[in-house]
Amino acid sequence: GAVKPLHDVRVDVKRRELVGNGKTIRLTPAGTKVVEALLRASPGIVTRDALYDLLYLESDRSPNKKILDTLVWRARRALRRVGVRIETHWGVGWTAVQTHD
Repeated sequence: GAVKPLHDVRVDVKRRELVGNGKTIRLTPAGTKVVEALLRASPGIVTRDALYDLLYLESDRSPNKKILDTLVWRARRALRRVGVRIETHWGVGWTAVQTHD
């Protein structure tokens, strides 16, 4: 299904695409989870722990801070292209907010 919490921005989970601002951006499977969580929670905060659970709870791999930081960096870059900014709440997590360009 599609998630559409921000104006004209959505994630197509099946196709792993971020759609908005006249653009379609391909996402990795993990990137799709991160972007979807941020959009679904907006304007609330997605905590680091929540993302760890989302990515690693049903996995044999152990949580990795560097990988999570990279995924958030990639999500930030993709979302910026569709008019969404990720705000960092240091020590807590992140929020996706609409930019006003």
